[in-house]
Amino acid sequence: MSNQYIFLSGMPRTGSNLLSSILNQNNLLHSEGISAMCNILWRFNLSILEENTQIELSAVNKNNNEKIKKMATSLFDSYYDKENKIIFDKCFSWTIPENIDLLKKYITDKPKIIILTRNIEDIVKSYVNVFLQNGYSQFEAEEYILDLNNLGLDMLLRPISGLMSCKVNKDLADFIYIDYDDLILNTKENIKKIYDFCNIPYFNHEYKNLELKYPENSEIVFKNLIEVRPEIKKRNIDVVLSEASLRKIKKIENLFKKIEKDPKNKKTIEEFKKFYASNMPNSFSDKGGLLF
Repeated sequence: MSNQYIFLSGMPRTGSNLLSSILNQNNLLHSEGISAMCNILWRFNLSILEENTQIELSAVNKNNNEKIKKMATSLFDSYYDKENKIIFDKCFSWTIPENIDLLKKYITDKPKIIILTRNIEDIVKSYVNVFLQNGYSQFEAEEYILDLNNLGLDMLLRPISGLMSCKVNKDLADFIYIDYDDLILNTKENIKKIYDFCNIPYFNHEYKNLELKYPENSEIVFKNLIEVRPEIKKRNIDVVLSEASLRKIKKIENLFKKIEKDPKNKKTIEEFKKFYASNMPNSFSDKGGLLF
């Protein structure tokens, strides 16, 4: 593998585009929009496990771990078409335990995952603001974001479930947590922390006149969803959330606090499992245990 891969995950609306715009100033680094590699690796794994594939690989003596790992890493390298780069692959699903297991199986024994966090109410307000700018009502926006009527939507609840699982299972990978507000207020210190975490020689970045080097297709993503302001500052968002949304946010925040206080507490684990199962229904074994 010619490239080194770091995985950028966590929750949406947490400054990942700001982070990418800064990191890309360093020619040794590469960071772009949401990556398809999590989905590709998942489907690669399913195809490898298929009985016919196993037979065909065995027939030509290619059914060994090293060969299959090389095939998987070549998918990453061909996706990015870069050489000798440190690539930050961004996907909000890299915190899901099954996806971390795939990284460990095919890419690296100890994945380094940068987890971006932010106050949940601020995330929802930011998302609602974008939805409103794209012609949705506030009711529609909150329903999509928080799945208030249990429609099976996972815009925010899936990455929240993944983040909780990382807090509960701290040894799944090598994690670092970067909070949005702290990134805005102490940008240079947080960039230094990321360099130290990734074992990368430090680069003196500029923190003014920022721009997004690899913007996502504006015909596919929401208007004003992907943007970076030239100056680093927090935007005031004039959105008042409904009582139903605030109640759900409070419930999630309370569970977060319990996990932070004592991630091994039995009652907390049971509450977490119920939350996780309701938002990640395929993540439980036949015996009802989390597939960690």
